[in-house]
Amino acid sequence: MGFDVLKYLQDRAGDVGGTVQQNLEGGLRMAGEALGPLVSAPVNYVQEIPDKGAILLLPTAVSKDARTGAGYLKSLMGPLGRPFKIMENPGSSEFYQQTIDAADYDPERQELIFNRNMQNQAEYGRLGRDLSNKDFGQYKGQIMPDGSVMVDDDYDTNRSARWHYERLMSGKSKEGEPLDPLTRAISAASGLHKKLDDAGWTNPRPFGGPGSVKIGTYQR
Repeated sequence: MGFDVLKYLQDRAGDVGGTVQQNLEGGLRMAGEALGPLVSAPVNYVQEIPDKGAILLLPTAVSKDARTGAGYLKSLMGPLGRPFKIMENPGSSEFYQQTIDAADYDPERQELIFNRNMQNQAEYGRLGRDLSNKDFGQYKGQIMPDGSVMVDDDYDTNRSARWHYERLMSGKSKEGEPLDPLTRAISAASGLHKKLDDAGWTNPRPFGGPGSVKIGTYQR
């Protein structure tokens, strides 16, 4: 029986066609998987605009101090600050996670409590001295089913403007201890914010509206 050249070429063409089709299907499938996050990202970005703003503040993506400063300024600007979007960064995320790990857990309400009355006073004192603590301060974090911790607390100060003014001018704590320049500067900024807050001007949600601000994960 002789060698059928025509049939051989037809078979090889069929093999090549099948391989091309498989590669094409696989390539399209992989492209779809790769583009998925890129397609969904703009959708999520648009959905977050009402709460988080649309104009990206790029320095806040790399510096936790920049994020803290931007939070203060955006709140201070009231409605004028709403278009600006404060971004997440590794340093801030790491700090928030440390507060989660140190906070008290309330199993009945599925909450984490980070405040001056929590059990781990040493950690509260250490973390409370960090400038990033001004982002959310004392908070109650709601634990979601997947372990995400969401914070909805208003951005404000628990003290009066007069209290901050007296600290600024005297340079001393209520116990009579001298305050360092940074602490006095923070009191000056907090006092100004409180004045505008009392006037109804400030934005109480500079990092995002209710249910949109995840600060970390609680490990049960």
